[in-house]
Amino acid sequence: MCLAIPATVLEVCDNNMAEVEMLGVTRRVSLDMIEGAEKGDWVLVHAGFVIEKVDEEYAKETLDLLAQIPWFDEEMPEASEKFLEIAAAAESKE
Repeated sequence: MCLAIPATVLEVCDNNMAEVEMLGVTRRVSLDMIEGAEKGDWVLVHAGFVIEKVDEEYAKETLDLLAQIPWFDEEMPEASEKFLEIAAAAESKE
């Protein structure tokens, strides 16, 4: 099974790379598989590559679903808490 995590593009960098934030962690990832990613875009990251641009609603729904996985909460409590924070923030904007 493969899992892509929603992230926000913080900065588009040289060499077709981007700095993204996912679950409170900043990572440098490759943009080689997509075109047109810009600062502020929501993207899906898998294995260090941005594989798709998504809208904010889709990203928030995905984060909310991931937070509901029982093993996720047990194995990665910090990430699970971050998912819930993001989902709550999205609901408060609506």
